[in-house]
Amino acid sequence: DEIRRPRSRLPSSLPFLGDPVETFHPGQSSKPHFAIYAHQDPTYDEEAEGDEKHSNVAKHYFGLFYRYAIEWPLTLPRRLTIPIIERDRWSRRFAVSSAFIAPLFLASLWHFKSDTTATSRNVVVTLGGIFSLVCGVLAILSTDTSRPPERFLLPWLGGGFFMSMVWFYIIARELVAVMISLGTAINIDPSILGLTLLAWGNSLGDLVGNLSLACNAKDGTQIALSGCYAGPMFNTLVGLGLSFLVKSWRSPFPIPDHIHILYTIGFISVGLLWALAMLPLKGMRFTRVFGIFLILLYVAFLVVRVSLSLSE
Repeated sequence: DEIRRPRSRLPSSLPFLGDPVETFHPGQSSKPHFAIYAHQDPTYDEEAEGDEKHSNVAKHYFGLFYRYAIEWPLTLPRRLTIPIIERDRWSRRFAVSSAFIAPLFLASLWHFKSDTTATSRNVVVTLGGIFSLVCGVLAILSTDTSRPPERFLLPWLGGGFFMSMVWFYIIARELVAVMISLGTAINIDPSILGLTLLAWGNSLGDLVGNLSLACNAKDGTQIALSGCYAGPMFNTLVGLGLSFLVKSWRSPFPIPDHIHILYTIGFISVGLLWALAMLPLKGMRFTRVFGIFLILLYVAFLVVRVSLSLSE
């Protein structure tokens, strides 16, 4: 009689085959052969596999579209102007291109955004072109393909930081312009968009980072608390200080006499005074009452500001 012993399943490239069965007769010296069941594997679903293939194809083309139509147009200009000297992300071609393009990019930005005379703008563009050539040649002579530079790191780091600030400036200007245009198109006060979408978008990264530190990291609550107060302090003191300095460099400028500014300053003062009064009373310990009050204070501020903007 025939003796049948099951063997391992065939490769997945043949899903229509059942379990292979080795058949041989006792006393037969020839090599065993395989008899395969003719019925299909009951676990195989041809329609499901076809849907999965179509889904993989759609994901592949969507990935190509996202990479070349969305990611690269937004990433490549910054990559060509911001030098990155991390070992894992080092690219000599991008480093040399950033050293060459960044000065010319700054000069062109000055040319289109400055209110000076045409002669001054042309002089700046010419000097920027000369400086870009010098920086490009120095980058070629001082860099290696296999590793980032180990000497003269300060110019690379300073240039990367400065160009990052320039891109923040460009994106912020465009974002404000988009917010104003959106408010005009849908007949919404731009200040409301600034209070909601713009403010939440600017603070979302800090919010996620502070929550992660407070919930997971050791001593993260203290770090998150310091960040919550140090970030707005830097923006208020340094940001407003530099803005006022640049704006009033030639002549003083008046601040609009608007009640909305007083409301904003008042709510900020209440929040700071609440922290100043409650922390010593609680032995420098944060309680849930402290957090709930701050959240309710922000909700009240948002309701008051939006109501005043809509009533005008």
